[in-house]
Amino acid sequence: MSVVWSHCFICTASLQLPAHDVLLTVHTRQKWRDTYRFVCPLCHEENVKPADERIVTLLVSSSVRIERVHIPDELDDPARWDQRRLTWDDILDFAVGAGAHDHLAREAAPWRSVQ
Repeated sequence: MSVVWSHCFICTASLQLPAHDVLLTVHTRQKWRDTYRFVCPLCHEENVKPADERIVTLLVSSSVRIERVHIPDELDDPARWDQRRLTWDDILDFAVGAGAHDHLAREAAPWRSVQ
């Protein structure tokens, strides 16, 4: 059985993990960072760490579980990221359009009386 050596970011323990306890996430696009994750057996916290090409090769040779993630083309479209940020007015417009304006008015009433 293969063993993967790592350390926990939380409790800083040096760990020997069975290969089946480690999950390698490989993305289909180069600009998305590959990662590997495991749960520390001592503090029970999940650790997610970056995996460069060398670490990916080592983990694959250790027979860890591999998750391949397909990133849609739309997420790499720079035009999508140039959109303006969501504002409070946008949220209120959405709430009014969704018919939730009465609830929001009740929630905002205490704030209106404070000056």
